[in-house]
Amino acid sequence: MVLLTNSSTRGQSKQIHKRCPMATTEEQKQEKGAEPTPAVFDPVKALEQPLKLLQTGNDTHKFVGLALLKSILDNQQILREDHQVIAKCWTAISPRFLDGLLRASQSQSRSRQEAQNMVELAVAIIHVFVVLLPPEKRESAKLVGRTPGLVAALLQRWVPWSRVSLSRSIRLIM
Repeated sequence: MVLLTNSSTRGQSKQIHKRCPMATTEEQKQEKGAEPTPAVFDPVKALEQPLKLLQTGNDTHKFVGLALLKSILDNQQILREDHQVIAKCWTAISPRFLDGLLRASQSQSRSRQEAQNMVELAVAIIHVFVVLLPPEKRESAKLVGRTPGLVAALLQRWVPWSRVSLSRSIRLIM
């Protein structure tokens, strides 16, 4: 806080407080009558928003929810180690939505870059959960069932000329 002194017309001093709008000092909090509280980040609470977004019917909200979820899980080791939290997050993700992201391609309404971002997010989410889910959950149909979509996405990315069916493409690489 910066204190400035100004002379008034009567010769008395006034103190003008110049405050930074973004920061609140303990003194300012006490002036407002607020209790000084330390800022504490609650990682479990941070998951509420992405999980809520994943439950909506709007694909854009689901996409944002997945991106937020990935970011939180990438940066919060305490969450990564909690198998119940990981299972709850995995349950909130629609396999149908992940499959749709894996199939994303360029169209009149979607640029090549947007389609690529969608596929990359789906692959990244699947990777996060392959690493974090406990072994018994990794063997679930929900996770293993994403394999054909992953293979097709990889083939589209690395073999762009292939407009052939998935089964024919797999035969080509085997």
